[in-house]
Amino acid sequence: MAFHRASALLFRAAVAALLFTLFTACAAAQQLHPCIESHAAITPPDPCADVAADARPACMAYVRRAYASTVYVHVSRYTAAEGMSYGAGTGEVIDARGTVLTAYHVVQNARLVVVGTRRLADNGRDVIRDRDIPMEVVSTAPALDVALLRPAEAAEAANLPPPFVVRRSAPAVGERLWHFGNVSFWSHGRVEAVGVTYDGTAGLTRVSFPCRHGDSGGPFVDSDGRLVGVLLKKDGGEGEGHTFYMPVAVALDALGYH
Repeated sequence: MAFHRASALLFRAAVAALLFTLFTACAAAQQLHPCIESHAAITPPDPCADVAADARPACMAYVRRAYASTVYVHVSRYTAAEGMSYGAGTGEVIDARGTVLTAYHVVQNARLVVVGTRRLADNGRDVIRDRDIPMEVVSTAPALDVALLRPAEAAEAANLPPPFVVRRSAPAVGERLWHFGNVSFWSHGRVEAVGVTYDGTAGLTRVSFPCRHGDSGGPFVDSDGRLVGVLLKKDGGEGEGHTFYMPVAVALDALGYH
């Protein structure tokens, strides 16, 4: 009898592992919304290629901190019309409670949300996956396309990376920003326009560098490493065109975050 119980437990564990593997694979394969899904992996660029040799250590330290505070967001969703589907995006940790800010369209109709923490290896290019943490959607603002997540188990907050410091003042046109994403890894450029309406969403900021499918919900960060916005939209093709973000202060106020 004990043998049969043990066999049943092993079988259920194997099924759970298989389902999670299929879930993450589907999240990387399907295409549901611009900037959600991961297409074929790209080789991460050297983040500090345009930096003088004596400034590279500080640049790499900046990238390591910001990239570590950026998380994968994997979603299993269901609607009566479409059944089950899978998505993946990006999010950023914003406080010690493990709160993650992301785009609403990444978690819309979610039945299961899992965030994955990661960090850069010593070579500064390879990514080390650390932990997958089940999350709950705790607040949404669909009109602004933003959402907040928290760990389903409060104790898991201790396993999330250090949070970004939030900068509530809006960057001006011409200010240099970085973006960190699930697929693009990192990129940087400058603010081109503020108060932009694009694809039905008002109050966006447009920047001069592109994103890819899978980057949606990711952070825009100033030169001091402070969070200034959350990526929502893009124009152009993969890795082309412009990217649009919602200022973080506007997003958090709409979400009732305190």
